[in-house]
Parts: sequence; C-alpha cells; structure tokens
Amino acid sequence: MAVTCDDREISVLIEAAFGGLAGTPSTRPVQTYAIERGARSTFVVRNRETTLVVHDRDSLLFHIDKELILALQHERPDLLFLHAAAVDVGGRVAVLVGPSGMGKSTLTLAAVEAGCGYLSDELAPVDLDTLTVHPYAHALCLKALPSGRSGLPAGTLAEHGRFHVPAAALRAPADSERRVLAALVFLRRDDPDALALRSISAGAAAARLIANTLNALAHPFAGLDAVLQLGQRVPSFELQAGDTRTAVAELRGLLDFR
Repeated sequence: MAVTCDDREISVLIEAAFGGLAGTPSTRPVQTYAIERGARSTFVVRNRETTLVVHDRDSLLFHIDKELILALQHERPDLLFLHAAAVDVGGRVAVLVGPSGMGKSTLTLAAVEAGCGYLSDELAPVDLDTLTVHPYAHALCLKALPSGRSGLPAGTLAEHGRFHVPAAALRAPADSERRVLAALVFLRRDDPDALALRSISAGAAAARLIANTLNALAHPFAGLDAVLQLGQRVPSFELQAGDTRTAVAELRGLLDFR
C-alpha cells in the first residue's frame, strides 16, 4: 500500500507509525491512499473507490492500519492472519495470542527491551507450508503507560491516550524475511498462583487460534484445518502475563532453548 501526502506534519506521523513496513521502491502497491487536511482539524483519506473523513490523528492511524491489514489479506489469502503479537530470538518466533486488553503490546515491548526482536504487536501472518511468520512492524501501540514506567522510547507518539512506539525505536527487522515459527503462546492473566508457562494440547491451541484468526474463511473448512495443523506441528503454551518480568523471562527461555 502506498500513502501520499503533501502535508509535512501528516507525513511525519505516517512515517513514524508505518515506516517499519516500507517495501523496496520496486514493490507494487496493492492500494494507494492520498491524505489531506479537511475542515475543523479533520483529515480526508481518498483511494480509487472511496473518500473518508476522519476526525483526529489517532483515528487516521487506526484507519490506515486497518486498511493495510485488509489489503494484505486480499493480496495473500494463502497466509493465515492471526490477531497476535510476534517476537523472535535468533530467527525463532514466538507468536503471542490473546484478546484485546490482555497485554500483548506491553509484554512485547518488555520482551524487546530484554533482547528479543520485534516483528509485530498485532498481526502475525503465518505461512502454513513453511511454518514461518512474516514481520508486520508497524509502530507498537500501547493503550496506557505500563505500570512502573516513567517513560517510553524516544520518538514515541502520544495520540488521544494511546502511545505509538515507532519500529525504528525497537528491534524491528531491517528486512521483510520470514522467521521460523517456534512456539504459539496464549496469554492469560487469571491465576497468579498457576505455573507461569505450561504446555497445552494441539486441540486446545487450535480452539484458541480459530478465535483469533482474521481470514478463516479464506481457508478450507473455515480455517479449521489450518489451525489444527498449526496446533499439531508447533509447540503451544499458556503464559501467565500478569507479572511482566517473569513472563519475559519464560518467553526468552522458550525461544533460547527449545
């Protein structure tokens, strides 16, 4: 997807949020969007088919992000798109799955600061044939400042209560190469007395995956075969994410030694 804008301030905003996704100059854009300022601090977003008015910078980032995710799903229906974060160590990826509000972005930021590489905090496109994960390194988005922190990495944008940490401030990959899917990790925060990390069955993993698959209908049997295949072929775990430091240590250990 290509985004054009003659306004310097908007261009800086889009670059900070999506600069980590930039392709090579020869990459053919799936869709092209033009952004301009509208009346009363609104923004007008146009493509070939539609014109949309959004009312603030945060809404603009949200709209472009969702449009990009939809365009990718149309362009690559062979991939399984999971609503999940992804980090790696040495090219081995842990996909972090959990509903909104479970702390995926907070854990991802902490994992990156502990030495993991950043692939995404929201979208994990999985190649089912090779069991690899494509990066989706947009800006990491936090809904609030994590507990115990006084600040965030340099370049972080604060928009309407959300914090967007640019990929350039994280260990985002300098290329778009796929990484090996080493583990499926399902986040929980319901039992502080439970084991921080525990293995789960293929069936349990598949049940959780189908609930977090964005393009299930693009795959045979509404995605059931795809998630069962992943559950059977990739080690799956539950991780208690309430204690971020412990969760990061378990995650690092999982990627370092399995």
